[in-house]
Order: sequence, then C-alpha cells, then structure tokens
Amino acid sequence: MLERVETEILSVVIRADRNQSFWRPIALAASDFGSNLSQGVSIAISGIAYLIPWLLFFGVPAWIVRKLWRRRRRPNGSAAARSAG
Repeated sequence: MLERVETEILSVVIRADRNQSFWRPIALAASDFGSNLSQGVSIAISGIAYLIPWLLFFGVPAWIVRKLWRRRRRPNGSAAARSAG
C-alpha cells in the first residue's frame, strides 16, 4: 500500500503549434474574449473592493488634516479689514 501511495502519475501532451494556420491563434483569442473580459471585470471589482477600506482608512483622516491645515493657515479676513480701515 505504501508503494501505491508513493507512486505518481505523469501525463505528457505534445502539440505541434507550428503546423497551425496563421488565423488559429487569432480565432482562439476571439473565442476566449468573453471569458477574458468577464475575468478582467471580476478582477477590477475585487480590486475596488480591496481598495475601499484603505481609502477610508487613509483618505478620510488625510482629508480632515488637510481641512484643518487650510483653516489654520488662512488669514483672518475680518482682522485684515479692520487694520486697513
């Protein structure tokens, strides 16, 4: 039984791609277009799903800090008008 468990099966497939016509790779690509498109869209959706939490985690605090920074650096308009008048 140990010999049976340790035995591995090897399958070999040999193809001759050089004997294919010029249009065969193009036809294969065209036939896989729908599958490739749906896979690409699914990967993009998954990527967005992974990015949203990171955007919330880093983006919201960065936006708040930016707002506070701008408010702090903005000169007070009423004080400037009083000193000019």
